[in-house]
Amino acid sequence: MERRYHSAAAEWAATPAADRATEALYPGHWLDTVVAPIYDAVAASMRTRADHVDKKNYDDFNEFFWDRRCLAFHRSRVATRTAVRARNALPKKASERTTLVDADPAFPAPVDAALARSPKTYLEARSVLHVFFAFRRVYAYHVVAFQALATVAFARYLVWDAVYAFEVACGLAVTINALALVDAAAEAALAPPADDGVRRGALAARLFARFGCLAYQATSVRRRR
Repeated sequence: MERRYHSAAAEWAATPAADRATEALYPGHWLDTVVAPIYDAVAASMRTRADHVDKKNYDDFNEFFWDRRCLAFHRSRVATRTAVRARNALPKKASERTTLVDADPAFPAPVDAALARSPKTYLEARSVLHVFFAFRRVYAYHVVAFQALATVAFARYLVWDAVYAFEVACGLAVTINALALVDAAAEAALAPPADDGVRRGALAARLFARFGCLAYQATSVRRRR
């Protein structure tokens, strides 16, 4: 939406000053011709009586606008004079120039129509592991808090010296890293098949780094003993 707003602003900036008074639009034009049609397309999909595997949701609409190809569509169904002028300024054959203002078949298709026709791309799966993954930070907080409070309690009532208490408290770093490794492994198991190579590579790097750090920490603990 931001990209489309700036495209309209660029078209208006390229409009000659002498023509701006005659080509100015009413205040609600952007809302009526850009925002409302996109909202209608989203609302129509949300009202569809279908299961989540066949129904487009927020993530599907986000992925539509993430795709660079969505920039090929016009922001609205109305080809304003400023938009026509900007399109005709692009290098093209004379036969491809646009002259009509409204409902021009040679003008790019409106983005709301493309959004309504776009296929479902976000593959949502539901399982018990998804429940665990959704609350993973809550579980991690409880584990870390329990270990920290247990360390303080044992150090106080068993009369540990400061050096030994500090060594035991350093075990929190091992726990935090182990929880992060479990988190990354769960994310890898739940990653959709449509994920790109960059994200898969970043996830693999996280797993490798966490595992290497955990192995180093475990080796260090054994050496101290």
